Amino acid sequence: MRRALAPLRRGKLLTLSVDDKHYAFARTTATEVAIVIFNNAKQDQTIEFDTAPINVSANASFTDRLGAAREIRMQGTMLRVVLPARSASVITVK
Repeated sequence: MRRALAPLRRGKLLTLSVDDKHYAFARTTATEVAIVIFNNAKQDQTIEFDTAPINVSANASFTDRLGAAREIRMQGTMLRVVLPARSASVITVK
């Protein structure tokens, strides 16, 4: 996956959200964004964070490259992702 996604190889790192059960960060280049989210909880988690620091369009479409996210929804600049217990997601933005 690193080979396919330039931001994972050489993008700037921005922490988007962190607590004791999850960690979300973005890797950005001038033209691409990859958002990586880890859910370390023993149950499903809804993780919400502001995407304003990475300039994601409100009309953007999202793809979970790992297929774990049960929901990915953008409202304003807030991104909401529902992840199963102890899982991860690599989300690309189009």
